[in-house]
Amino acid sequence: GWRPSRPHLTARATALGSELAETTSESTALAVGLPKVITIDPCELLVESSVPVGLLYRDALLVATGLMLPRPDVFQDAFDAAKAAAPPRFGAGVERSDAWWRRVTLATYDAVLRNGLYDDDELAAFDKAFDGLFDELQGSLLVGPEAWDVAPDAPRLLAALREWRDLGGGPRVAAVSTSFDERLPLLLENLLGADVVASTFDFVVAATEGDASPFEAAGAKHGVDAAACVHVSRAPR
Repeated sequence: GWRPSRPHLTARATALGSELAETTSESTALAVGLPKVITIDPCELLVESSVPVGLLYRDALLVATGLMLPRPDVFQDAFDAAKAAAPPRFGAGVERSDAWWRRVTLATYDAVLRNGLYDDDELAAFDKAFDGLFDELQGSLLVGPEAWDVAPDAPRLLAALREWRDLGGGPRVAAVSTSFDERLPLLLENLLGADVVASTFDFVVAATEGDASPFEAAGAKHGVDAAACVHVSRAPR
């Protein structure tokens, strides 16, 4: 499958931002062989998870039902097991990601609740609340500031990339995630702001795109040549 020629520059965003800001002309970029496209995996580099997923699952269920619930780590363990048992890449090529998430979310709650500790009325209350609970979790909480923070270095990094591209003939900039589904644009807009996303990223590719990886989608849909691309992420794939 498609892969960038230098798949990881696991440098601090501050160092990268400073380096990029020093590049001021297209001739300079060509002379040192710099890329034509920089792809960034935003998760944990531009936006950082701020609370455990299990805590959000527990709090959302508490608000929806008022049930007495176990500790957040019980929900975290159940979520990790449900996600590990599900198809990779949020069901890409198998099912829609919203159906994938619905199964993972339901399996998480079932593992916590359907263990003999809750009576029929309590389980019925959960069943009645589930649709609204699912929409609140996946459509709001898990793609917003309740679950994520903007990384401290992100604004300076993105400003340096925009300046390099727009004023210095630098590379195009793309968000390409291997760990977030097609809600990625919504996540970025909620955290960074719609104006910043629109002015910084030439395109956004989620983990669910492409037959085998989002990098394939970037190559096929946006004319990205692997040999002319650098991918930046928090940790190696």
